[in-house]
Amino acid sequence: MKKIIILGVICIFVGMAFQPVFANIMENNPPYEPNNPFPPDGAANVSGCSVLWIGGDPDDDNVTYDIYHDDYCPPKQVGWNQSETFYPCGDCEWNTTYYWKIIAWDEHGTSTTGPIWSFTTEENLPPNTAEDPIPFDGDCCIPVEGVILKWNGSDPNVGDTLRYDLYFDDVNPPLSQQLKESYNNWWEIPFTLSKYKDYYWKVDTYDSGDLFTEGPIWSFSTDYIQPSNPIIDGPYHGVKNQEYEFTFVSVNPDNDSTIQYHVKWDDGTENLTELYPSGEIVTLSHSWSYNGEKVIQAMAIDEHGANSDWSIFEFTVPRSKVLSFNLFELLFSQLPFLRKLLLFIK
Repeated sequence: MKKIIILGVICIFVGMAFQPVFANIMENNPPYEPNNPFPPDGAANVSGCSVLWIGGDPDDDNVTYDIYHDDYCPPKQVGWNQSETFYPCGDCEWNTTYYWKIIAWDEHGTSTTGPIWSFTTEENLPPNTAEDPIPFDGDCCIPVEGVILKWNGSDPNVGDTLRYDLYFDDVNPPLSQQLKESYNNWWEIPFTLSKYKDYYWKVDTYDSGDLFTEGPIWSFSTDYIQPSNPIIDGPYHGVKNQEYEFTFVSVNPDNDSTIQYHVKWDDGTENLTELYPSGEIVTLSHSWSYNGEKVIQAMAIDEHGANSDWSIFEFTVPRSKVLSFNLFELLFSQLPFLRKLLLFIK
């Protein structure tokens, strides 16, 4: 009898000690239903097909998730027992409807199944035209070695993968293909270019769906070094209707090309000389039929078409001297004896 009483007391104390444990087991609640899906249910024009959601558990239990994701409904399982509330899907199809759902599990094996959500991916659009060329379009004085062509590509579909075909040549349009479906947006020219030559290039862009956009044709020139601004020399003043000589000289820095001179005389007349060796002094004559301040302008142009800036030289046909001279001529024409009188006095 005593043994029975003792065992009963022990059972009572054991029951009291484990009561919280039993209570927790009996009161376990299932995880929250997965909610707040992203992309939102029924969303359209979605970029990519990765998904995320909000989960959790009312008992603060550890929760894991099974992921179902497919372009078919009901979706198939693609993820198991993960703790993150994000699933990074890989490549997906353009303009396609995807279905997905999440099953949440707590650490006691209790689960809650979420609803089936859906979204539709965006339509694939052609890539944008390649832009921002380096060297700049129309650039000159490019070295003949170590040239790297660069450009920027982009796509209306954010995150789309781009590939490039590059054409480079010394003819327009360029015919020689140097890159084919390259993921790089640059190309280093592996050979020495010719000096004083025009080159043409273009970049065609493809996206992951093989949509294609042809690029514009860009150009640059090698080593078009400007000749120096001409040095102009000659008299600073004179009279009208009399020829005066002026000299022009310019130097090409590499001294391997000839130079001609474009001269403006400030009376509507211009001269374009023949080609002369770099550094040779060229002499031109000119006269003016009216008085005033004259600005002579000259530009040097080498045989490859590279030109200097304009140089200026000021020349004056004084009004006072001319007026005085004209007055005497008028008097002499009206009173011829004055000329004889002046000669006699002299």
